[in-house]
Amino acid sequence: GDDGSNGTVTVSGENALWTSTDYLLVGNYGEGTLTVADGGTVKVGSTGMGTLTLGNAGSGGGILHIGAAVGQSAAAPGYIQ
Repeated sequence: GDDGSNGTVTVSGENALWTSTDYLLVGNYGEGTLTVADGGTVKVGSTGMGTLTLGNAGSGGGILHIGAAVGQSAAAPGYIQ
């Protein structure tokens, strides 16, 4: 995205899967939020050996929620591989 843009991704549910080939940036030159809940899975790297970066480059800021975000109803955790 563009510098200063914001993004939110939620991976939630037993069969929910998001795969990133080598690396995953959450908050690259902007604000990013990743929520993994209710058995959802985020797989980083084709073998699960990739890199997850929160808050990259200059003004970037990243937030990772495992389960529910603060102020939200409780949720079971998800998984990062």
